Amino acid sequence: MRSLAESLDHSASLFFRVPEEEKRRILAQSVYYLHLSTAEGFSVSTLEAIALGAYPIVLASEYNAAVELIKSLEYGTAVSSLREAAEIIENGEVPEPPTAPLFRYHIKSAVDQYEEILKEF
Repeated sequence: MRSLAESLDHSASLFFRVPEEEKRRILAQSVYYLHLSTAEGFSVSTLEAIALGAYPIVLASEYNAAVELIKSLEYGTAVSSLREAAEIIENGEVPEPPTAPLFRYHIKSAVDQYEEILKEF
């Protein structure tokens, strides 16, 4: 991964452990967010990246919820290899993040849905 990132014409950095505030600052300054895990639960990290303006490129896998998330939001790309991810980055075209669809994942929406469920009981 490191050698592929260094071979690109773009600046690429790898981060392994950073405090939450630093993570949000990095995501807010990023153009792309690479999520290369083959298995992921809800993929909060991908959602955070999108909310902070980074375009998600995720590894296509039936066990990666990030794939479902980008399909649901109609924002991001699922790739089958690092080379494919590099080609997307080299292309350089990034659409605007989908602010309206993101709202359904906002904490207010989650609380509103929870309150509606409680009313049914």
